[in-house]
Amino acid sequence: MAKRKSFAAHIFAPVTITWDQFLNLLWPFGHNTQSKRQRYALIISRVQFISAIFGILVPVWIIVDWYVIPDQWQQLAGYRLIFGAIFIGISLPRNIPATPAMTILMLVALLAIAPAMYLATLPILEQMPTHGIQGIARTLYTFLPYTVVGGLSIFPLTLLETVLYSLPVFGFTAYGTWQLDTGNWEVMLSSLWLLFLIMGISCFSGMSQLQYMIALVNRASLDPLTGAFTRRTGTETIDLQYRIASMHKTPMAIAFFDLDNFKSVNDNFGHEEGDNALVRMAEALRSALRRGDSLIRWGGEEFILLLSNADHDGARLVVDRILKNGFGNRPDGKPLTASIGVSELLADSTLDWPEMVDLADSRMYEAKQSGKNRAIFPGNETMVGPEAD
Repeated sequence: MAKRKSFAAHIFAPVTITWDQFLNLLWPFGHNTQSKRQRYALIISRVQFISAIFGILVPVWIIVDWYVIPDQWQQLAGYRLIFGAIFIGISLPRNIPATPAMTILMLVALLAIAPAMYLATLPILEQMPTHGIQGIARTLYTFLPYTVVGGLSIFPLTLLETVLYSLPVFGFTAYGTWQLDTGNWEVMLSSLWLLFLIMGISCFSGMSQLQYMIALVNRASLDPLTGAFTRRTGTETIDLQYRIASMHKTPMAIAFFDLDNFKSVNDNFGHEEGDNALVRMAEALRSALRRGDSLIRWGGEEFILLLSNADHDGARLVVDRILKNGFGNRPDGKPLTASIGVSELLADSTLDWPEMVDLADSRMYEAKQSGKNRAIFPGNETMVGPEAD
């Protein structure tokens, strides 16, 4: 009977993270398409949720101002109504596209409100006493910039993004502190130091959320055996790339791979060796990927290489390199080979991406019936693997 791990063993188990995963927490440039889409959608939904809450709380706080600072509450009420309406405006739109530009726009709009309110109320705050209950109210208003940097902690952001979104707030805080405390350097530096500490906490929080989100996305979108995209995730990726390529009239190719004689590996050497063959094939295909390409496990021993911005000649170069490098060997020492069918958007003039996949699939079967270990391209061009020579 297997021995169960203790609770302490789970708590103090080492956390392993690859260099690429670490870099994904520092800046957003290496994230895969699925992680980007999920992250953008999550950030936008949280921006709207927070905006809806503050759209209510900001105007309601007028009651507190009326009670605590009766001399200035009317001026502050005007600002609160304006910024409350902006919050509500941000929270209202539905079906917002989860694009990088829209995500940045929504987040910047949310983060800009508190500093804008802080700067707008500075003349009023300068007239308020610094002691008693009104002094407490004055201090609370000076905390507005801190809420922006602290609020970044609820978003799955990289280290670079958190720092960039925080930098303008440092400027607002320095200016406001200098105005309210008549050029007191000690007070200003203390405020900036506190803001820096809050930014550090937000960085760690955002990176932790991002790591957890990427892990969940990868678990849902990646085949656990080969690390390739699952068919469901793959179809979403193909659909997106096809629409982009069709819109801009740019090339795009699909290479459909089927491992030859795979059933004999399972039957003669066992399913574990069959799994090893699939892993070796996935590694061979992944090594040929360019930036922007995707590897999809379509089913069983079938894989698709989605070659973005690759025309007929580009796809030919990729497939030629794969065939020359090979897929490794079977347990009996014989080379693993594959039958390959290729379709290309412009050369085949397809109407949609399923037609592209069907064309590549049919050419793959044609390659298999023609002797295996070969690729068939648009125009019935054939490329034979070196082991068949």
